[in-house]
Amino acid sequence: MKRTLVVLLLGLSAITAHAAVSDARVALEKGDYPAALSELNEHLRRQPDDANARFLRGLTLVLMDRDGEATQAFADLVRDHPELPEPYNNLAVLYARAGKYEQARDALETAIIKHPSYATAHENLGDVYATMAQAAWKRAQVLDRDNQAIADKLAQLSRALSGDVIVGDSSPQPRLSTERLQASAPRQPVAAPTAEAQAPAAAFVPPLMAPVVAPESGRSSAPSQAASSSTPVTAADRNAALQAVQAWAQAWSQQDVRAYLGAYSNRFDPGGGLSLDTWKQQRRARLTAPTSITVQVLNPVATALGNDTVRVRFVQIYQSNSYADQTLKEIDLVREDGGWRILREVLAP
Repeated sequence: MKRTLVVLLLGLSAITAHAAVSDARVALEKGDYPAALSELNEHLRRQPDDANARFLRGLTLVLMDRDGEATQAFADLVRDHPELPEPYNNLAVLYARAGKYEQARDALETAIIKHPSYATAHENLGDVYATMAQAAWKRAQVLDRDNQAIADKLAQLSRALSGDVIVGDSSPQPRLSTERLQASAPRQPVAAPTAEAQAPAAAFVPPLMAPVVAPESGRSSAPSQAASSSTPVTAADRNAALQAVQAWAQAWSQQDVRAYLGAYSNRFDPGGGLSLDTWKQQRRARLTAPTSITVQVLNPVATALGNDTVRVRFVQIYQSNSYADQTLKEIDLVREDGGWRILREVLAP
């Protein structure tokens, strides 16, 4: 059957387990999640940076279906303990449950950077790529229903995901795991979402149009890391920001790591608890792994958010020799050293 993303109970041999943590583990094994959470909350009031207890607390929140709080717990843990790969894995599970497959992929690739022999992260990364591929091929099938090659690819992937048993619409079927990371650390599973429920919907690719410089925005809020300079943004500045985005996409397409990373500000926050250095390692690996990459920026619209800050919203078409996707992206650029650099990069709502 389909192997799914699995939340691991962290085994930190270097950290001595407190009695409260042991009690919480017992409560988790019995399925008494409220009692486990109470024990852990009390313990963390006294020892707020106990990594093992914080990990168990995140796991408990997942098992209680409190995914928002669990995501924050694991994001805080990877921020404070970036050397641990297991929290990145669990963060990936939560992102996948929310349909945020790109963020799940990023978290798993970071786990692998931290611990290259971490087999679970490699397996889960394969699951994420398979789900993303299935979603992309389904979108392609909607746009080109007579393409038999797409149908064949979907059928082959369905057989691979379901162990040659196609169930229902052949979406990946989750299973519960009873494997153990270590003898004293039982794995607690979280079922991954089906591709049909969580995969992005098919989207129409609009025709290529000239960049649009939008009127100055009346919104009062700028991005949290916006520069404090008081230089107004002109129409020429917005055009320069659009050109910076196109140069960024060209560097990505040419797999020019230096130019690509140079497009980002030193104040860029990757999010998800990642440090900028770790994010750069991750991006280097992703740019150099494919044999070819093409990135298109369609219908970019530039809006001045405030002094020295421009937001560009566009459709991004990504294609490599092994993967293709389309997303709506939002990038905030800040004026730095006479140019425009990326301060914030997110999928647009």
